[in-house]
Amino acid sequence: TCTDINIDILNKGAVEAKRKGIKYTGNIVDANKIKFPRNSYDVVIAYASLHHFIDLDRVAKEINKTLNTRGIFVTVDIPTKNGYLMWDETYKIVKSLYDILPDKFKISHTKAAEPVFVPEMENIDYSKSSFECINSQNIIPALRKHLIEKEYVPGLSIARRFFDTQFGPNYDLGKKLDRSIFEAVMALDNYYLDNKILKPETFFGVYKKRSG
Repeated sequence: TCTDINIDILNKGAVEAKRKGIKYTGNIVDANKIKFPRNSYDVVIAYASLHHFIDLDRVAKEINKTLNTRGIFVTVDIPTKNGYLMWDETYKIVKSLYDILPDKFKISHTKAAEPVFVPEMENIDYSKSSFECINSQNIIPALRKHLIEKEYVPGLSIARRFFDTQFGPNYDLGKKLDRSIFEAVMALDNYYLDNKILKPETFFGVYKKRSG
């Protein structure tokens, strides 16, 4: 069963399910108003989607309701400050690192229709013009409130900002300089997470049903 507000996505799912011989049901629904049947699913998955939802309390409550006794909820998502903003302490570090990068790594591939040079790392609130990370800082609190956390793996405290779709295409890991920068940023990323200096901008979580 797949739920989405986009009929084109659901139709693609139907085609793929038919090709693989999988029984498939597509439901067009606004996730903020979703209603699931009780105690019905062994597994519920939300991949990089929760950060687009406003009413995370309702969504988490519905997920908990629809899991059967041994069911699990699995997710990978982006628990940034709302709007995909960097927390102040994160932005300070990311901006300092960005300032010393060679200009070839400062070409944005998402800011405009064509790649454009960005002299300073920006901290943009994308929720002002879209549902991007509209309520992302409340993802983890909502899940922990309504479900029981079995696994929580934080990741990418700063690395998303250098290697995502905006600046990632600038890096060729076959080149010594590019790989050296990549490895240095990832090493710092792990250090900041391991020592709880910065908050994660990505996480993997597995949750089980909370009774009552």
